[in-house]
This record gives sequence, structure tokens and C-alpha cells, in this order.
Amino acid sequence: MLRGPGIAIADRPPAMPSKTFCHVMAHDAPPSEQDSSGRPTASDDRRPDGVCGHLPHQCPRDPAAARTASPRQGGVTMRTTAVQSVAEKVVRHLRDGRRAALDALFMAGDEIHKLRTTTGRDRRPVAQLAAQLKMDESGLQKWGRLAELVRGQERDTLCSLTDRTGFPLTPSLLVELERVRDAAERMRLAGVALEKGLSIAELRTLIRNHRRRASPKASAS
Repeated sequence: MLRGPGIAIADRPPAMPSKTFCHVMAHDAPPSEQDSSGRPTASDDRRPDGVCGHLPHQCPRDPAAARTASPRQGGVTMRTTAVQSVAEKVVRHLRDGRRAALDALFMAGDEIHKLRTTTGRDRRPVAQLAAQLKMDESGLQKWGRLAELVRGQERDTLCSLTDRTGFPLTPSLLVELERVRDAAERMRLAGVALEKGLSIAELRTLIRNHRRRASPKASAS
């Protein structure tokens, strides 16, 4: 660079920016097709000076743009599919776990019922069992009564009932049905609980209303 008072003159022109892929394609590509008037056809995307009119990241001829766009879009689709697959598996495991919990409750209730019947329905063995398991005695008594009431095909049918999402009753809701002596009414109340998504308190209210209607005084009136 030549320097002087108040001036700075470069001894060579400044370097031009490197040509983008679009510029190379525009200058190196064969002449575009022309119509009868000599104007470029609509398929030609170069400016009159022969340079491509696209920005580098927009040029459809740029293989680098194609390589970076497709994998990104495909990755999003693959991730969405993978998440959906895992979600379905998780829900299936939870449903199976809920059903297994109901089966386990009945099997435990069968054992408690045997203990109650072999000891002449003496409450002391169940109390001792509760103390050993560090569980509530009244809850164990409910399990035993439920296993005594619900047997055979009714048990399988009751455990197979599901709500709109495919989930069966919770163990807590199932235990509440031991208050209902009539098998048909138990099935009906279980269906209502699943259909309406009742809480334990709401199911207890329905059962209480049913027992009030089914009491001898209500029948006499």
C-alpha cells in the first residue's frame, strides 16, 4: 500500500468475495433456453447479468442446502415417531400393571379369607397379620370380604372392565365394592365409576345411596 499525506492508495485491488455455489452455477452453466423473442424462458432462474438470483441457502441447485435440509426434517419425524412408540409402550405397561395389581389384591384377599374361615372368623389372626405386615387391619378385612364375595367369572369380568383410556379399576375403587352384596349392582357401580371417572368418595356416596334404598325400611316405605 502507498502512503502519503492524508492518503492511502492500495497497490492492488481488494480481494473479491469468493463466488457462491449459485454464482458458479450461473457462470459455468450452459446458455439458458430462449423463446422466439430471445428472452430467457420461465425455467431459467438467472438474472440478466448471468448470476443466479437465489440466495445461497435458497438455491435449489445447491447440494449442500439439500444435504442440510432433508436430514433435519427427517430427524424431527423420526424423533416424533420414536416418542409416540415409547408413549404407547408406557401406557401398555401401566395398564398391565393396573390389572396385575387387581389380580394380586384378589389373591391376597383369598389368603386372608382362608385365615378368617379356618380360625372361626376370629379377628385376632387378622389383627396379628396386620401387625406383622404393618398394615391397617380394617383394610385387610376388606380384602378378605371382597375375595369372599367376588369369585369365578364375576372376578374376571370385574377386572376386565376398563375406562375410555383402557385402564381398569384402581385397587382402591375395587375394594369399595365389598360393601355391595348384590353381584349385578357391583358390576353396575363399577361401570359407572369407570365411565364417569369417580373418586373414592364419590363411589362411596353411590354405594351408600344404594344401601339406603335396599334397606328393609326403604322397601317397607
